[in-house]
This record gives sequence, C-alpha cells and structure tokens, in this order.
Amino acid sequence: MDTMFTHKSFIRGGSGGWSHYQGPFPYQLPDSRVILLFNAYKGQETFLDNAVYYSISDDRGETWSEPEVFMAAPGANVSHTTLAALRGTQKVLLFWRETFFKGATEDSKTVSSSRDYARSVTRIFMRTSDDSGRTWSAPRQLDMTGEVSEGRSFYGAHLVPQELQSGRIILPATYLCDDGYTHNALFLLSDDGGETWTRGQDIVIPTPRGAMEPTPVEIAPNELYCLFRTKSGFLYESTSPDGGMTWTEPRSSGIPSPESMAQLLKLRSGNFLLVWNSTSSENNYPRWPLTVALSTDCCKTWAFRCDIATETGRNQLSNHGITQLDDGRILLALSHYHALPPTSGDIEIVFFDEHWLKVV
Repeated sequence: MDTMFTHKSFIRGGSGGWSHYQGPFPYQLPDSRVILLFNAYKGQETFLDNAVYYSISDDRGETWSEPEVFMAAPGANVSHTTLAALRGTQKVLLFWRETFFKGATEDSKTVSSSRDYARSVTRIFMRTSDDSGRTWSAPRQLDMTGEVSEGRSFYGAHLVPQELQSGRIILPATYLCDDGYTHNALFLLSDDGGETWTRGQDIVIPTPRGAMEPTPVEIAPNELYCLFRTKSGFLYESTSPDGGMTWTEPRSSGIPSPESMAQLLKLRSGNFLLVWNSTSSENNYPRWPLTVALSTDCCKTWAFRCDIATETGRNQLSNHGITQLDDGRILLALSHYHALPPTSGDIEIVFFDEHWLKVV
C-alpha cells in the first residue's frame, strides 16, 4: 500500500446557523457506507436546544452528503452519539447522551461559566437497527442505577462502544460522585447483543476530578487495556482480565497529557493506535498538539509517533473520533476550536495509514 496522508476541512463554525461543531464520530457501517456524527451548538457546548448532525459517504470518505439533523431534544442537550456494528450481521447499536443542564443563564452571545453538573441530569439512550443503520427502533433508556445513589449525575462520556472477540459489548461511561466534582468510571456490559446490561466495577483514580473518559482496547481475548483522562498531567491506565467486569488499580501511564480526552483503536494488523494531546498539564489546556502513536506490543510502548496538527494559546485540537476503514486507511475526525472571540468550532478530517505512521 502506498504511503498516504491527507488533511482537509469538513465543516466550519458559523455555517448552517451554528457557531460551533464538535465531537465528531466517524464509523463504517456493515454496508460499507461511512457515517460521520457530530454536535452543533451556539456559544457553549452545554447550551440546551443543540442538535446532532450526520453526513454519509458512499465512497469511503472522499465525498460526503450535505449534513442533516440526526437528532435533537428540545430543552435538553444531546451529544456523544456513537455506534457499534455487530460482527457478521447488519445490526447496529446507537448510543447517545441527553442532559438537562442546570445552573447557567441561557445566552448564546456570552461565554459564561460551566453549568452545575452536580444538579444536572444525564440519561443515556440506545436505539438498534437491523438494516445497517437505515431504520431504527424506538429509543430506550439504559439503566445506569446499580449502586449509584439517588442524586448522582452521569456525565456519560466516553460512550464509544465496542464488541469484544467473545461477542460481549462494552460501553464506557463516567458518573459524578456525591461531592459534585469527582468522577468515577465504569463499563456497562452486554452478552446478548444489547438486550440486557450489567454494570462492572467502579474505577476510582485519586486525582482531582478523578477518572474521566475511559478509552479501552482488547489486547487479548477478554483482556482489556484502558486509558483515562485525568488532571495529573498524565493519562492513567488500568487492565481488565475479564472483559471489563473488574479492573486493576489505575496508575499513571507515563504518557503526558493535559486534562483532555485520548482515544485508542485496535487496528486490523493487531497493532494499536493512540490519539491524544501530548503536552503534560494539570489543566485542560493546552489541547495541542494532536498526536498519533502506534504500539506493536499491546500498548506497553509507543514506538511510532507523529504530531498531526498543532495550535497556539487557548485554541484546541481535541474531542476527536477515529475508525479504520475496510481499505486499511484510518479516518481521524477532529474538533478545531478557535478561542479568539467570537469563538467558533470547526470539524476537520485526516486520512492516513499505518505505513505512513511508521515512516513519517
């Protein structure tokens, strides 16, 4: 395969009536179509009455349909829309977060403080499709209660599902503890195609704000490796020997990072891809550069590394989504936030392959 790398704009903030686009999630459906789901909002990502948009590519990302509204929830905020196709079938599971944020005045022209997550209510929903995402079932709320006491709020991210070799589906999530500040992570597990779910062990990290946005990969049958966003200046790591039910005590991975999401992807070659902001910081900035790295030893080391893009100041290259297409190319969709008022957010698309990362 020839070495390749392309980087292009997908949609600019300010177009289509929305100032910000964020949180892209690309995915190739069982019928080979590629879908890109992403959030649209005005002013702040926690404002209510936002929307999730979608676009379809019939030629593996070369061209895309005009973006259209995929879902909206009047009076609420919808986000973190993700998919998982079950092997050997046309069945696709769709997940998203719906949040009723409280504690801030609604004003799309003013950048105000964050909403009060402790008083906000988050629900996680699922729909299913039996025809590769062309039609969908009615939405169904997942039972996230378990040992979570009344009053705790689910932050919900990082809702990127995956099917293990055993057929188990794992769905990572994060909830807000009673102090209204710290998060614990957990996994919902389904062994019957999403019909029923059980809850795995809570994952606690003793750093400010705790364990956020878990991103797991299966490094051996039923054995998982997971990275977590923290405020320690590094990503934390943990492993599970039983498909996400129990986890080792998390520890620092030694991988430098601000308080920003990372994402892992297992490639068809058996190697693993990591995408993250590779600057150590105990704050949620700088969210640049956006770096990709390859591991050939089950996430023990990251021998091949390259900065995809970089920025300055409070601008951001983050909140990204990745998938590998059936032709071997990796599609990385990223959010590009411009901090100079009036702020805006674009979505950009990068294509590269494993060979490019090894020789760049």
